[in-house]
Amino acid sequence: MNNIVHKYHLELLNTFFDIERKKENTVNIDRQLSRVKRIFENCFDEVGGGGLFLLNPIGEPYEFTRTDCEASVTGSNVENLYIIEVLKPIIAYRHNGEQTIMQKGIVIVASKDK
Repeated sequence: MNNIVHKYHLELLNTFFDIERKKENTVNIDRQLSRVKRIFENCFDEVGGGGLFLLNPIGEPYEFTRTDCEASVTGSNVENLYIIEVLKPIIAYRHNGEQTIMQKGIVIVASKDK
């Protein structure tokens, strides 16, 4: 493959085509989406390993010291916060057991306290 178009680009475009073609059948869409995730998770294997991972923090506790998300708080209570909606996922690069955040998650949090 040349320097501009990598085999992963072709694989991703083919997978998106399959998703569009099969959008009526959710089982096939789930399989294709899992395939796209696997491609990203292994996309740097040929150049030293590593990959990109989507992390969905829905339902996780939220503290203001958390550095992997930017949050908007809904409601007036700011204690016992949990992530109730994810507008953008956390995207991380993992290599040799180390993880680097490439994109912070954009989330909405609310208190579980009444």
